[in-house]
Amino acid sequence: MKYRPTVLNISAIIVLIYDGYKYFKDFLNDIHYQYGALAMFMTGMIVFSGLLLDYILQKKIKKYLIVNLVGLLVVLVFIFFDDAIVT
Repeated sequence: MKYRPTVLNISAIIVLIYDGYKYFKDFLNDIHYQYGALAMFMTGMIVFSGLLLDYILQKKIKKYLIVNLVGLLVVLVFIFFDDAIVT
């Protein structure tokens, strides 16, 4: 299967753009976070891991629907654990 847009790689790109915009906007407004650079690095590593996982899934699994369902499951687990850690 050719490398196509899936739930996992689209959500990874959205997270990278949103976090980058948020931190850059706060930096311009003189709102500085103590661990802002580390947070951006960790966001980049999570996005890179998601894109790498998506690439591996698309190379190993031939059905596009299965790749999207696994990607959706990964995104939902990440959202669930993110909410559990923050609260």
